[in-house]
Amino acid sequence: MDDFRAINGYLRIGDWVMATEDTDYRYLIGTVTAIDKYGTVKHETDNDSDDVHVDFFAYDYPEECISEIEKRFNHFDDDLMHYDDLALDDVIMAPDMLICITHILNKKQLYPNSLHFTYITLVNELESVKNKL
Repeated sequence: MDDFRAINGYLRIGDWVMATEDTDYRYLIGTVTAIDKYGTVKHETDNDSDDVHVDFFAYDYPEECISEIEKRFNHFDDDLMHYDDLALDDVIMAPDMLICITHILNKKQLYPNSLHFTYITLVNELESVKNKL
């Protein structure tokens, strides 16, 4: 299976990722569902990098995070949308817009969909990892 370079690691289908702070999806957490190599027929974007498909619904966000996500995406549109109605199940991103966090979740030996590992704790740990890069 091919690996694709992302910030602080290589991405593979099934990896947990967090969107970087400089994207519209900043700090959203999801799983990689597909990777379409640049230059192949499946490559959908005009970007000159691989297309990484991410399911941001895969992570079980705390309620306060869901409210923040709704506010963030609703300010772009006049129609107020609920979290479940947002198009976050197949977001195509470039590898450099993602930070691989599988190793962080595995290190803690926690299930990613468990709120035992709080969202803010994950963001804070990721920030400390990013500062070491």
